[in-house]
Amino acid sequence: MKKEISFRNIRLENAIRIQGSDHRLEMEIARDGGGILLSCDHFCSFWTLAVEMETLDRDAVPFCICFYKKGNASLDTPDFLGKTGVKPRLRSTWTFAFSLLERSAAPQRTSGRQKLDLSGFPCRIEEMETIYIRFMPHFTPFRVRLSGLRLCDGQPDFYVEPKPLLDEMGQYIPKVWEHKQPSPEKMAASLRIQYANVMRQRPQADGFSIPGWNRFGGWKEKKLQPGSGFFSTCHDEKRWWLTDPEGYAFFSIGPDCVGTDRETRADGQEHLLRYNPAAVGAYPEAVRRETRPDGQQSLFIDFPKINLCRAFGKDWQDAWIQMTLRRMRNWGFNTVANWSDETFCHAAALPYVLPLNTKAPFPSTQKTIYQDFPDVFAPSYRSASEAFARALLPYRNDPLLIGYFMCNEPGWGFEKGLNLGLELLKNPAPLCSRDSLVAFLRTRCRNDIHVLNGRWHTDFADFTDLLSPCPIADAFSSEALSDLRDFTAILIREYVSVPAAACRRADPWHLNLGMRWAFIHDPLLVSGWENFDVFSINCYKIDPLPSLSAIVSAGVDRPLMIGEFHHGALDCGHVATGIRGVASQQERGRAYRYYVENAASFPNLVGCHYFTYNDQSPLGRMDGECYNIGFVDACQTPYQPMTQAAYRTAKTLYEVADGRIAPTQKRPLEIPAVFF
Repeated sequence: MKKEISFRNIRLENAIRIQGSDHRLEMEIARDGGGILLSCDHFCSFWTLAVEMETLDRDAVPFCICFYKKGNASLDTPDFLGKTGVKPRLRSTWTFAFSLLERSAAPQRTSGRQKLDLSGFPCRIEEMETIYIRFMPHFTPFRVRLSGLRLCDGQPDFYVEPKPLLDEMGQYIPKVWEHKQPSPEKMAASLRIQYANVMRQRPQADGFSIPGWNRFGGWKEKKLQPGSGFFSTCHDEKRWWLTDPEGYAFFSIGPDCVGTDRETRADGQEHLLRYNPAAVGAYPEAVRRETRPDGQQSLFIDFPKINLCRAFGKDWQDAWIQMTLRRMRNWGFNTVANWSDETFCHAAALPYVLPLNTKAPFPSTQKTIYQDFPDVFAPSYRSASEAFARALLPYRNDPLLIGYFMCNEPGWGFEKGLNLGLELLKNPAPLCSRDSLVAFLRTRCRNDIHVLNGRWHTDFADFTDLLSPCPIADAFSSEALSDLRDFTAILIREYVSVPAAACRRADPWHLNLGMRWAFIHDPLLVSGWENFDVFSINCYKIDPLPSLSAIVSAGVDRPLMIGEFHHGALDCGHVATGIRGVASQQERGRAYRYYVENAASFPNLVGCHYFTYNDQSPLGRMDGECYNIGFVDACQTPYQPMTQAAYRTAKTLYEVADGRIAPTQKRPLEIPAVFF
């Protein structure tokens, strides 16, 4: 069953109707963004909203689906938000299942949709009055064509337009750019020449192209402490440093995902491939299938690996390792950063970091307080933490391991305004943390229920009443919400401290590098910082200094590390920039240098890792990200503005960090970012 929605009476916001009918709409969106508004009447009888969509710009245009509850008249403050996108100039079916509003499961990729990020507290379509499909700000006004807007009682049929977008080498067909390879044969010959040129270059005595670096990439000029045989931290009365196993000052710099994050998610997109090795049984080493929780199979194709096989045959991996190792050392990187190929890490003899949650699941519990936030006072959280920490045992004696990140961007940490104490009180599940909440409130209210009732404007007979779920807790007093917010800090501290202590027991030698928060939108997120050796964030900015300053202002007295940042452009074979956009490849190089040098000048920062070494696939990785963010493209050709900027930055990095040289003040030219 389905219900068609006519375009004739739909309200346009910041857009002009070019042409249309009941079933079709073409509109021009203003530069600062706009779209269409839908009334949610009768939506609750259906499962999915679907529409055929085609953006007519040459590059992707991200958009949001915004939901507004009854009485919310401000388009600037949606109650629930999904950010997503579709490929440009390709008519495709875009869908949104209303069950996603409940946040009970992650969105699955569909053939007509890029990555879908959700934000907002769990809700239901019955609560909603309005939906705003809002296209994001762009460089110029642009056109969008919609057709077949409808409500469905299940997943609709997906429109498939056979239109090859990816060539045999994993390059985007519709665009032309410098260094685009014309054929697999010429690509393979070019790659062999690149390899030969790299192998002819003679490194310095300690293996790096940067004078003054020792064999670890530390600074020979500044020995801070006796070598312990492992990486450590040190404050020299001016700033924080890492120290290498020999005790020399060390600033960690390097790319994430060396050898990984290159695959194309191909299932549901086979009609967009000019060459599909899975269909002809070719290059089995570059084809991977994965069974999803719904029983369906995902198909992944690693075109960069196929290109290496074409150039080097069965010796492709050794050739790639040797070429990439020399490139990293020549470009001024002293660290193989997160999520990199472990075979490469061991072969490269470079310092590296470990994403521990890829070796064992980050501790969780059967029942959670909110989304992925565990019942942290449950005994099972402690036993899960011990199992998690045991994954460190094989690495205990490795002097090249700088340290480990416990996890990356916890999902619950994205939710602005999240009061975990409140969510615990409302949660209907039997949770051990509720006992700890009651104990906290007893102490705060001097074990007098009348004090609590006076503060909360409630009529509980005893503190034990709070052991039962309180579904109306949102309506309690502001003092109640403040008490529950204070308990949120206790929950986060427990979330951090229990696995951190287990890791310390399993491996007392290597550095705990923290949890790689996506961003610190609430000072409570730093709770438990004292359990880390280094506090880490991912910081997607042009200038990282305000974000770093905010962490110190929140009370963190630890060295800091940036686990991810990047900048992308559209003057190459991609239709999306990444989380930060700049005007060109030259500006990408300028952005890298500006970011790293200014970050290094901050006295608490000890490392800065770039996401990623490789460009992502133009058709999208596993979740639909498809960004121009690499140092090399799908054919292993370096982006010279990026590699030159990396080298120039590395040459003066330690002097900038030590305050002897000022960081560059040449800001890049930023453009509206195209990302999902």
